[in-house]
Amino acid sequence: MVDDARTDTPAASGGRPGGAGLLGPVKRLHESRSSLLRWSVAGMLSTLVVGGVAAMDQRTQYTLDVDGSTVELVTFKSDVRTALEEAGYAVDDRDVVTAPGDSLDDGDTVTLRRARPVTVEVDGKSEEVWTTATTVADLISERGDIPPRSYVTPASTPRFRWTARPSPW
Repeated sequence: MVDDARTDTPAASGGRPGGAGLLGPVKRLHESRSSLLRWSVAGMLSTLVVGGVAAMDQRTQYTLDVDGSTVELVTFKSDVRTALEEAGYAVDDRDVVTAPGDSLDDGDTVTLRRARPVTVEVDGKSEEVWTTATTVADLISERGDIPPRSYVTPASTPRFRWTARPSPW
């Protein structure tokens, strides 16, 4: 019995060594009478297609808002904390993470408010506190220990000037 997949003769390959160029293997598969070979190739291609579809199903696109700056990200992670770590943000216990749930879905918005140390002086006593507040007024209302109508410096309306944390990379 002759195997039709072997067409290495000079006449069949057009005088080129190794078959009909790049499409030689495809031509040999097409001309083959072996049903086992055809079913094997069909099975491998089906596996690749199903695997690709499954991988794309795991892909999640979400919006990340870090201290007021937003960015669109794509991840294959389903957990919010793991996705944040993958994006390069180490989440501390003092940071505030707001998300629709513990798992990410397409189109979700995750908000990360990073805590920072601020020195507060109340009645002559200096104290360093960690806060996620973006204004002095937010810090005062967050603390709750500063009486209303107190003299506050700087004024309670300006936003804090945050310096960037060093990148974890």
